[in-house]
Amino acid sequence: GRVEPGLVDLLARDEGLDFGEDHREAVRALQEYWARHEPSAVHLRELHDALEEKFHRKGGVKYLYMLFPGGPVAQGCRLAGLKAPAGAVDKGFGSVA
Repeated sequence: GRVEPGLVDLLARDEGLDFGEDHREAVRALQEYWARHEPSAVHLRELHDALEEKFHRKGGVKYLYMLFPGGPVAQGCRLAGLKAPAGAVDKGFGSVA
């Protein structure tokens, strides 16, 4: 299930993100990746590599961490309405730091 765009904006605001077009592009990339793979076949390393390749020109995964300080996979998947693959735990989520 995808999250409606307006709801994504609200979720992002709740997480302290100034959600812009770059964030939307990353969320769409995650949703497209999921659409091409069985959920049980989504592995963290492969997804990480796919994101690195797709956003290489902008700085790859380092760029995505600037957009999603909670982790481009963990936080990005949460905002995209997707279940993050095993190992993509956002240890900082919910902390005040």
